[in-house]
Amino acid sequence: MDKQINKMKKLPTLISLIIMTLVIVSCKKDDPEPAPPLSIVSIKSGTIDLNTGTAATKVSFTLPIVIVFSTKVDAATATSSNISLKQGTSSINIAISATESTITITPTANLNFGVGYSLTISSAVKSDKGVALSSQISVSFTTDEPSKVYFSIVVATPTDSESITLKNNSGTDQDIAGWTIGDTNDPVAYKIPNGTVIKQGETKLFSHTTLGFAINDSGEILHLKNVSGTEIDTWTN
Repeated sequence: MDKQINKMKKLPTLISLIIMTLVIVSCKKDDPEPAPPLSIVSIKSGTIDLNTGTAATKVSFTLPIVIVFSTKVDAATATSSNISLKQGTSSINIAISATESTITITPTANLNFGVGYSLTISSAVKSDKGVALSSQISVSFTTDEPSKVYFSIVVATPTDSESITLKNNSGTDQDIAGWTIGDTNDPVAYKIPNGTVIKQGETKLFSHTTLGFAINDSGEILHLKNVSGTEIDTWTN
């Protein structure tokens, strides 16, 4: 009889333990899973990886830059305030789109040839769970050069230092006599004189006084045409 009484006394305790265990297990199941961290998997332009720790070279001046993240991105944080593309200290106008875990950056105009750029993604970019990047990410790269004679350097300031530098990246020496350089007002304003040859890989500078026209600080379009009048290259700012 005593044994039965002891068993009955122990029964409420056992039931309490079972209930407590069920409550603990239930609470654990109800606890939300922690949001995954947000990190960058890759930053690419075409097949070129920009996120390697060293400045990438020969990057396309026309292809978009695609950033892939470790998890879905909050599209509302994919803005020009949080993502910027610069040439030196000058900001480049870009269009930004976000889909799932990918952000695509497309310059609104082609980038300049053979020029260095920097891309910055701030820690204000967040995942769809509200988790921010742990730190700001910055990468640098240099654009490719076209296989032709092109506008390599343009100095557009309201002084006599204004100038245009052409570079020959065509693979062979180029006789550019009779070619023309012009601006928005007159696309064929200056005719390059006879005997002007740019050797492969070399450059030729034309000063403001030689050209005979000013290069506007903004809204300018420069034209380079061959002897047949075919547009070889253009430059805009």
